[in-house]
Amino acid sequence: MDPRKRVAVIGAGMAGLAAARAFKATGWDVTVFEASARVGGVWASCYEFARLQTRSESYYFGDFPFPFPVDEFATADQLQAYFEAFALHFGIKDAIRFNTKVVRIKERRVQGLPGWALEVSTLDSSADLTSDSLEFDFVVSAQGLYSGAPKMLSFPGQEDFDAPIIHSAHLKSHPGALDFQNVAIVGLGKTAVDCAMRHANNQNSIERQTHLIFRTPAWFAPIRIFGLRLPEVFEHNRVMGTSKDTWRSLWYLWRGITEPALTEEQRAAKEAKEDIERDKPAPPVFAWLFGYKTGDPLRPTAKVGKQCGLNMQPERFLEYTRTGRIQTHRATVEKLSNRTVHLASTTIKNVDALVLATGFKQTMVVPDGFEHVIEGGGAFLYRGIVHPDIRDMAFIGMTSGVVTVPATTVAVHWLLAFVRGDLLLPSRDLQMEEIQRERKRARKICGDDGGAGRNGSFSHIDRLCMDMGVTPLRKLKKRGLVPNGSWNPLQWFLGWIDELFGYYGPLDYKFDDVEAEIAARKKSV
Repeated sequence: MDPRKRVAVIGAGMAGLAAARAFKATGWDVTVFEASARVGGVWASCYEFARLQTRSESYYFGDFPFPFPVDEFATADQLQAYFEAFALHFGIKDAIRFNTKVVRIKERRVQGLPGWALEVSTLDSSADLTSDSLEFDFVVSAQGLYSGAPKMLSFPGQEDFDAPIIHSAHLKSHPGALDFQNVAIVGLGKTAVDCAMRHANNQNSIERQTHLIFRTPAWFAPIRIFGLRLPEVFEHNRVMGTSKDTWRSLWYLWRGITEPALTEEQRAAKEAKEDIERDKPAPPVFAWLFGYKTGDPLRPTAKVGKQCGLNMQPERFLEYTRTGRIQTHRATVEKLSNRTVHLASTTIKNVDALVLATGFKQTMVVPDGFEHVIEGGGAFLYRGIVHPDIRDMAFIGMTSGVVTVPATTVAVHWLLAFVRGDLLLPSRDLQMEEIQRERKRARKICGDDGGAGRNGSFSHIDRLCMDMGVTPLRKLKKRGLVPNGSWNPLQWFLGWIDELFGYYGPLDYKFDDVEAEIAARKKSV
């Protein structure tokens, strides 16, 4: 492919910057469109007290460590400053058109040319936005899973509420919302819990009240169990981080062998039985490990799955819910009246502010005619990157999990190999089969309103590496043991200990290291 072809990257968050840096490094003419005035994506626009749930040492690009000290769990301001430094270091900043939102992706003026034409709206009156400047040979959507319009709820009687109703997305422009005496928060995700903890920690009198209203309970895992950090134990090493997906893959293989012989009625009965098993109560040891006590108001009964998600516990969160410092209500809001929130079984009076931590409605822009691919809060894609029906376009940043940055980094390498024509992809039908499996899995866990986007697990990273012909065994590679290493048994023993139990993170997927390995493989073929 011509190295001077033009690529548009939509979004200047973590994924957009990674894609821009990669395309620029391989000779492409890059233009980044960012709707806001700063880089950083959600970290530039979120509430000021937001911070990582995973440790900072897992959330950076391997060849660009944090150039300044950060907290163990970096704050939003620290992350935004990091992405700003990253953009300057790799010369991306000048390629970004700030305050410029892509509103449409359409066919180019000359039919038959590869790529797309963009329509934008901008606040920058000096921008050169001729038709020629808005035509590109390839488009990368880095709008992410958390872009979109705030999902505002409407309640009967809210016109008489006589107190502010604020979506969490607008907390940055309403900094005093959580300084009110009595606050009710709707939701039980990370943002809702962050808001509840912020308000509860500001309590300076017994009359001050923090209310958390939710429909579906969730498990909250502590950062540490027996002094061990959970992400390192269960996600950041190969023996645990890949074992869950390995067993799942074997399970799908077994089902693929046995289920074709089943009738439709037998298959439906089997799936119904699996749903019942998944919704059975969690073992008591599960609650004990997570620090729950009998009678805890937030203690779920079901296993992690469709009924119960899994979040990380902020320090003292369960204690606050036990003591009433955070009052929990498993209910829906039936109506509002004068500073009063009416639930099915109780009424919350004298509410000074109602905060809606209810997520976003996905408004990701896609090419004309492909709006149907937006579902489940995002898009279901082959390898979480491309859709077989949308040419000359890819999606980066459609992963979530504790290894998001390594997953995004490897996805960018996969994308570069894709546009170079180095990947041998399966047929459209096989790609759609994988997409359908992901859709079915996501809906079992999250229902119809969520679940889009790949889990950024090491199993997913391994699949991308193997597609590119890159060894997924990064620890053995770093020690020089693969592909043609020493025959010393001790070195192999130590290498496998490191491979299976060593900490996997951004340093194992440095940009230049992976690109050099891809180039070496191509040269040897």
